[in-house]
Amino acid sequence: MSRGVGILRAWCVAVALALAGCSTAPAQPQEFTDLDGCVDRQDAAYLSMKRQAVTVMAGQGLDLPEALTGLEAAAKIRTNRAASLSSEDSRFLSQHGFFGLYGSTTFSPARFAALRTCMEQRYGMKIRTIEVRSP
Repeated sequence: MSRGVGILRAWCVAVALALAGCSTAPAQPQEFTDLDGCVDRQDAAYLSMKRQAVTVMAGQGLDLPEALTGLEAAAKIRTNRAASLSSEDSRFLSQHGFFGLYGSTTFSPARFAALRTCMEQRYGMKIRTIEVRSP
């Protein structure tokens, strides 16, 4: 085999491997697969909330149940600005930026409740609820 053919073959293999790597989607953790099983995966509000959950998990070091707890509380507060929280819950939400950074979700409190119920019943995932009291 000539040197040129060997180089060409090596280049073709490298390109094929690169393209194969680009065409495969990154592995999704099982908890996100479970989450997708509880909603319409094409729903824009869900996709936005899921991106926010991924962002807060990566940025704040939270697991999925904690991220969903914070996002749900932020959605409740967004719909009732005069609401009150326990000092512990308020500290959790403030510490992880839910009041400012992640409070603009379009996923409604009712949809969070349905998602929480589904995740617990189907997959055994416990997602705590932060009590948001009206004045």
